[in-house]
Amino acid sequence: MKAAIYARFSSQNQRSESIADQITACRRYAARHGHEVLDDHIYADEALSGARKDRPSLMALVDAAASHDFEMVLVDDLSRLARDNYLMLTVMAELEYEGVRVISVSDGIDSGDEEATLGIQLRGIFNEMHLQDLRKKTLRGQLGQKERGFFVGERTFGYRSIAVGEVRLDKSGKERPDGYKMEIEPSEAAIVLRVFKEFADGKSQTSIVKTLNEEDIPGPAKAGKKWSPSTVHRMLVNEKYVGRWIWNRTGNRRDPKTGKRRQYEKPQTEWKVHEDEALRIIPEDLWLKAKERKEATRDTWPGGKGKRGFSGQRASKEKHYPTHLLSGTMICSCCEGTIGQVSGKGGGYYGCIRAAKKDATTRSSFHENEPRRSSSGQYRNDSKMRSTSASSLIK
Repeated sequence: MKAAIYARFSSQNQRSESIADQITACRRYAARHGHEVLDDHIYADEALSGARKDRPSLMALVDAAASHDFEMVLVDDLSRLARDNYLMLTVMAELEYEGVRVISVSDGIDSGDEEATLGIQLRGIFNEMHLQDLRKKTLRGQLGQKERGFFVGERTFGYRSIAVGEVRLDKSGKERPDGYKMEIEPSEAAIVLRVFKEFADGKSQTSIVKTLNEEDIPGPAKAGKKWSPSTVHRMLVNEKYVGRWIWNRTGNRRDPKTGKRRQYEKPQTEWKVHEDEALRIIPEDLWLKAKERKEATRDTWPGGKGKRGFSGQRASKEKHYPTHLLSGTMICSCCEGTIGQVSGKGGGYYGCIRAAKKDATTRSSFHENEPRRSSSGQYRNDSKMRSTSASSLIK
């Protein structure tokens, strides 16, 4: 039978030779059982978690299975295919649908064997439990470092981490100090201070970004060292710049359908708060001034559909995305709602959008004593008309 091979290792701390070792083990199995390994169908993902579905080589393997170029996929063990049980079963189901068997060399499992169902399920559960145990141990180790007064993966623009304590060699031969402390990076701190001052003095975030990029001032490494409005926004609300460091504030959940991580906020009881005036970059008065201006300008963000981004802070959609002349620039004298085009084609009529969207029997209390209107939202009482033709407004 013609066979493909899939190999993977999950961490940059692991040896890259692991891929070669896995492929060799699969080739030995194929040689013993008389299978032909196709050299152009050897897939490998390096330094990628087994809980992720969006691995390039794994996705390519599944896509190639539909072409029926091979009849089986060899893996060193099922954890290489996926650490998450749901994901592993999903991938195997997709391959089975295409008539492709999965053989786990180390586990001695062949999906083509009817008796292998229980073994596949048990192995998947054990692999997932191992992943959960690894997460718990990682978090426990980080928590221990925090309680000893060290910083854990909290590098932020404006600061640098320095190794402290005795340096030892780990199992891979890399030097590992007792821990890391944080200190202010003067050159970056000056840029942070500049951003806060310019914003507090009335300069817009977009203008700040434009100036920084024009001057070729390097930004945060995570942002590709280029400045953007979102980078400046995160900086202006980052409490680390006033010496308040919060660890374990957020967590990540992986979407089982896409494999992408989504951040969520943890309960405050799980937060680890460390306050240190020695790490303050922004004076309190400047912080409060910038915060006050941030609040004053928060409704200028248009936001978008749904509940993401700045959607909870946006003003009327009509104000940000006017569809007709003068839309969003007029306010209803009854309910202070937005005035916009509510009826008619071409010229049309302008009226209160809030009233137009409500049925006559469920109108806003602000409009209860106002003249009745048609279903289009145009009021019929000429003595107190709340709707005006577009042509008359233009005149």
